[in-house]
Amino acid sequence: MITIVIPAYNAEQYLAETLNSVLAQSLTDWEAVVVDDGSADSTCDIARSFAESDSRFRLLRQSNGGPSKARNCGAAVSDERSSEIIFLDADDLWLPETLEILHARLASNPTAAAAYGLAVAVDRAGRLIGDGMYEAHQRRRIGVSGGKVVEVSPDSLTTFACEIVTELIVTCGTVLIRRSAYEKIDGWADDLSL
Repeated sequence: MITIVIPAYNAEQYLAETLNSVLAQSLTDWEAVVVDDGSADSTCDIARSFAESDSRFRLLRQSNGGPSKARNCGAAVSDERSSEIIFLDADDLWLPETLEILHARLASNPTAAAAYGLAVAVDRAGRLIGDGMYEAHQRRRIGVSGGKVVEVSPDSLTTFACEIVTELIVTCGTVLIRRSAYEKIDGWADDLSL
């Protein structure tokens, strides 16, 4: 099972379309936790209607704490049977094969902590923004060799540190993480004293 956590703050304009893109997934073994982050619009009502019509959706409400807190709260209540987790922003959409492709890629690399795909930016009419520049940027692969950051072949495995530092991961909705890896990160963060 895959857990999808969707932080939503005043997202009434986009949320139904986002949740419909989740419903359209070819891989159907998922749960979606929508975290209403203190919205003042109809975000909660939209999320509740999806939860009432499909038990794979759950609604969690909290006072506004920002998207990071909402993501963490959603992950904290996720089903223990879930082996993977992904965070989808309330204004992002998936193509129908998104989860299936990411899951298959992660399954084919048992030592990988996560898999990620490409994102494109579109306007409300669905027109491509930036003439595909995001895709070209994300297709780059960066690795470390001899203590230096270098470009590697497109099919090479890489690390999230390299991908994040070089801003190749454009949105969290393209990153499927093994639950075991997420829990290590989450536990590490809990041990920090700030």
